[in-house]
Amino acid sequence: MVRQIVLLRWREGISEEEKTEVALGLRSLEEKIEGVRAMKMGSDLRVRSDNFDFGISVDFDDKEGYLAYRKHPAHLEVVERLIGPAMAERAGLVFEC
Repeated sequence: MVRQIVLLRWREGISEEEKTEVALGLRSLEEKIEGVRAMKMGSDLRVRSDNFDFGISVDFDDKEGYLAYRKHPAHLEVVERLIGPAMAERAGLVFEC
């Protein structure tokens, strides 16, 4: 299994509505892209001041499943239309587990 973890830091002044739109857009990918096996996401609990604001974990059967997801038009559209304008910073990791 391959897992992708992405952490986002929101841009200054982002609204709660925009944050919700990002989460809904990401959640919609679970049913649109066949290779997605599991998806978890949420806002940081703010127990550390240096944490990112939002995180998502996505599981795939293998690296090929992740690569298909990464270039899938539905994923690219969510990244361009929702995530890009909402984020100030991104960190990511893809690993086998």
